[in-house]
Amino acid sequence: MFIKPNAHLLCHLATVAVLLRWLPVQAQSKLTQLIQANAVEIPARTVATPALYKIIESKKAILIGEMHGTKEPTEFTQGVVETLLSQKKRVVLGLEAIGTRADKYLKAGQLDSLRAYWKTLFLMDGRHNAAWLKLAWKYHDHPNVTLVLFDQTDEQVPRWSRDRSMAENLLAVLRQQPNAVLVTLSGNIHNQLKPFNETETMGYYLHTLPNAPFKPEQMLSSTHFYGAGTMINNQGDGMKLRQVPDQSGEFSTAVPYPNYFMISDVFPMWNSLLFTRTVTAAEEP
Repeated sequence: MFIKPNAHLLCHLATVAVLLRWLPVQAQSKLTQLIQANAVEIPARTVATPALYKIIESKKAILIGEMHGTKEPTEFTQGVVETLLSQKKRVVLGLEAIGTRADKYLKAGQLDSLRAYWKTLFLMDGRHNAAWLKLAWKYHDHPNVTLVLFDQTDEQVPRWSRDRSMAENLLAVLRQQPNAVLVTLSGNIHNQLKPFNETETMGYYLHTLPNAPFKPEQMLSSTHFYGAGTMINNQGDGMKLRQVPDQSGEFSTAVPYPNYFMISDVFPMWNSLLFTRTVTAAEEP
């Protein structure tokens, strides 16, 4: 329909493999020290966290990355939005979901129609899942949140220009709300602030396009790292529920928190990290 799901998901899987290979063994003790010094506990992912606000209050854009077909980053996105709202901030919330038709259902308050439509899209790559539906419905008519479904189909936008188009869709809304904080949920390639494999990303375009309102230092780009659990996605062999072994190492042992967020350049592709001790497969909407 709009992308080949195996290529899209395998790109994310390759990124996880990079994470596991990147840290040298001799740096492990330093890694533990880094986590202990910087990790902010997230007691509950979906609610406001005062300690989190202390480290995001100066940021104008928070780009949350996920492995499609998992729940935890979506729940954390809600927590980030709630944290900002608790401090009287206005939020532009962007989801890497296909708009147009879905926008019409949201505007008309047609939850059942939106659910039925997103069921057809969920089978592509794990996006448009039940957690995404819950998040979109919660904020679609919130007075202090503007929801933006910023992706489009291949018929609407050529695949080669997809990341630029997604960034332009967000910037068009932000020009009307210059004081809002941007929070996005997307695959953890699109949210990187630098080109990936010599290909410009949405995150890169958000601070390099003409009249872009952000400087890189005003932006957080986070990836999701996790312990054992499940995920549902298409790795070229169809949508399947998959078991995830625990390869989290010191990210799990350094602190006792079930979830934490930290600003760090421990991985060069992002400048922050969400860690959850478990990962859970997203459900059909």
